[in-house]
Amino acid sequence: MRSQVGYRRYDTDAEYHILAELMPLISLKNNYFMPTMRTIKKMRVGGKVHRKYEIDTPYNRILKSPELTKEKKQEIAEHKGSLSYLKLLQEIIRLQLKLDQVYRKKYNHFPKDEERSKKLLFFAVI
Repeated sequence: MRSQVGYRRYDTDAEYHILAELMPLISLKNNYFMPTMRTIKKMRVGGKVHRKYEIDTPYNRILKSPELTKEKKQEIAEHKGSLSYLKLLQEIIRLQLKLDQVYRKKYNHFPKDEERSKKLLFFAVI
């Protein structure tokens, strides 16, 4: 999650609501579209360990699983069919930008126009 939203401290209600929208979308992206490496076999040859990996998405792994019923696999496949990677990614980016704006607004309070103009006048006189 931190690789998607950064290592900032999000502690306001507005940030919480954005994160609550963002987390399920990131989960969908990672589970349906992002391949991961899983160790299949380790062999020690002398002092070196050789590993063999399987690279696949969690979605494909669960479809290959014999423990799941055909009905559940069909339901999962239909859910993936309703997803669009591009739309999912656009929504994630939109929420990330919104989260960044809310965070910056929290720490970089901009004064109202009147206050700003008074400060600019003060610095212009000096």
